[in-house]
Amino acid sequence: MIFELHGEIRRIYFGERNMPEEDRVPGRNGYSSGRWEGDTLVVETNNLVEQLDQRSTPHSASATIVERYRLDGKDEQGRRILVAEVTMNDPEFYTAPVVFTRRWAEVPNGHLLPYECNEELWMDRVESLAKKAGLDIP
Repeated sequence: MIFELHGEIRRIYFGERNMPEEDRVPGRNGYSSGRWEGDTLVVETNNLVEQLDQRSTPHSASATIVERYRLDGKDEQGRRILVAEVTMNDPEFYTAPVVFTRRWAEVPNGHLLPYECNEELWMDRVESLAKKAGLDIP
């Protein structure tokens, strides 16, 4: 999976491509194993590192996540809809599973755009906002 934000790449391994559990290295994206259940792609992720900076779902290194991706008809504009039902279990941070759904609409002829966080542009934007608010930034 390629994400537009930060140009991040997420790898999902299938079948014999899966690394033995003891050889997996923990990371921000964890280790994701995929399999098909009919028309549903099931992705299980573990080997995560603690992340407190996640706005909606901070989690410990003990978290495990199961995502179920499926096509779910079309929207009012006739675009196909991809739905991901997500369940995160993390006994260190939560007393019950965290469950939510994400939905994406197909964008015909869509393209991933480059993500560039240029510090100079960022500082220009901060200074512009500060001026509007009447603040003086050194």
